[in-house]
Amino acid sequence: MRIIGAILVLLLFFGCHEEKPSTKTLTYESGKIRGQGEMVDTLKIGQWVFWYENGILRDTSGWTNDTLDGVSVSFHDNGIKASIGQYEMGRKTGEWKWWDEKGHLQEWSFWKAGSPNGFATTYYENGIVRTEGEWLYGVLHGELKMYDTAGTLTEITEYHNGLKEGEAQLFYPNGQLEIKGEFIGDKQDGLFTTYYKNGTLKSEIRWSAGFMEGESVEYDSIGNIIGWGTYLNGSKTEDWRYKAAY
Repeated sequence: MRIIGAILVLLLFFGCHEEKPSTKTLTYESGKIRGQGEMVDTLKIGQWVFWYENGILRDTSGWTNDTLDGVSVSFHDNGIKASIGQYEMGRKTGEWKWWDEKGHLQEWSFWKAGSPNGFATTYYENGIVRTEGEWLYGVLHGELKMYDTAGTLTEITEYHNGLKEGEAQLFYPNGQLEIKGEFIGDKQDGLFTTYYKNGTLKSEIRWSAGFMEGESVEYDSIGNIIGWGTYLNGSKTEDWRYKAAY
């Protein structure tokens, strides 16, 4: 009975002395309010609000034991929304969006455990899509598309674990295919073909481990062969032959 009584006394003692949340206000050296929310001891918990020194709202965010946890919304110092997304114990998770100081959407992406994970889109200031890509735990993994400011597709490249792996294509501003080839381990490997703006074949060049290597052919703008020979370690050999373009 004495032991049980002692335990009850200890439980009552520590229960009575459990730290309760209290509202705290943080200030700048000027005395202006910098942030406000609840704390347990010195740890931020629950919803907090922060302001710039000029009084404009800087961000609102959720906290658990002094770690960002929950929805977070931030603002530029002109009051325009800068970002919105969610944290899970200090790491970005789920859907995130960012805007510039004029309110133009800059990025829309998905995150997991603090790294981009899933589809991500970036934008030009005029609202046109700049890039579309797939990410896996912080590295490009899948197809990446790039566009110019007019919205014309300029590049399609396949990635695997952050490295170029597979087919890559570059396009002229008129949408015509300019270059097509394969990458292995982030290096050109295999046949690369280039084209004139009118779609006519311009060259066929073979690559190996990032160097031009082997037999290649060059064409004029109407499809006639104007040069042929081999490359060795990225340079043309002495067997190259040329004839005048028609």
